[in-house]
Amino acid sequence: SAMDKSKKMMNQESFLRQRINKAIESCKKLRKENKELEMKEVMFDCLKGKTSPSRVDPSNLRDLGGVIEQHLKDLNRRIDILKKNDEPSSSSVPAVATTTTSYVMPMVEMPSSSSSVGFYDNIRERI
Repeated sequence: SAMDKSKKMMNQESFLRQRINKAIESCKKLRKENKELEMKEVMFDCLKGKTSPSRVDPSNLRDLGGVIEQHLKDLNRRIDILKKNDEPSSSSVPAVATTTTSYVMPMVEMPSSSSSVGFYDNIRERI
């Protein structure tokens, strides 16, 4: 009947709208992840001396600053975990038995602490 056809069309239309919205959200998420990966690559290229912060497109500086800040937070969290694992434990549980979740950070040759601080300051000034 015409009523059944109309219901089927509405259900199909609703289904397609949901699929389109899901695809749009997936696309947004992938764009965000790609941008973050791109900015991480720029950050490490700057640290390795392969590029200069002054060569970074000004429209990317805010994203780069966010990636740098997150990376510094991750590093500081990792340092805190390592320091806590290094301290003598007052409990009778051996240190080997305690496990911590950690993120593997790529090793990067750092020029000197003052130049990496200068690098970070340079990025913050340009934002």
